Amino acid sequence: MKKRTTIYMDEELHKKVRMLAVRENTTMAKIFVHALRRYLAEIQEDPRQEKFAQILTNH
Repeated sequence: MKKRTTIYMDEELHKKVRMLAVRENTTMAKIFVHALRRYLAEIQEDPRQEKFAQILTNH
């Protein structure tokens, strides 16, 4: 099951992500999901982010 969310960003960031999506023949949503998954995986391995990682894994 997928959930929907709204993300607000400045115009410059929006333009960059939109252009990346066109160049990679994908969607902005897929780019964001991929980036978030990589970020979450990285912070779980970073001892400095231990508390934040615990919060994420408990929910």
